[in-house]
Amino acid sequence: MPNFNSTFDAGLQLKDAGAITASAAGTVSAAAKVVDLGSAQVSGDWVVDVATRKVSAGDERYTVCLEGCNTADFSAQPIVPLAIMAMGHSSIIVGAGATNSALGVWNMPFRNEQGGTVYRYVRAYVEIAGTSPSFDYESFLSTQKA
Repeated sequence: MPNFNSTFDAGLQLKDAGAITASAAGTVSAAAKVVDLGSAQVSGDWVVDVATRKVSAGDERYTVCLEGCNTADFSAQPIVPLAIMAMGHSSIIVGAGATNSALGVWNMPFRNEQGGTVYRYVRAYVEIAGTSPSFDYESFLSTQKA
């Protein structure tokens, strides 16, 4: 793992290095990775290190999401976004003065409680769209009990 200036716990890693070219949940050592936060409310930072992302076609979009669920394999609804970030080419990123999303480390605050429900299990998920997209990132949680 690169130096994120945050405490790193391998048990809280959600994605290791390796580019993806289609929408997918995060993997560690090529296996789907879900972290069990337990039944208590947890808050902290979701750290995402974007190594590469293709934007040369002008239509690439990468929606990076920390998802929560109360089913360990994410097979049952609801699956809720706990933190979300849109990245990609400036022409499709909403907002005045949008620029192509930068590479580097992003820290997003999260809490595993939404609308009064605590979501025990979390995973990283990236939804990808565009012409020949490619997105390489690593991520982990830096948490504290609320």
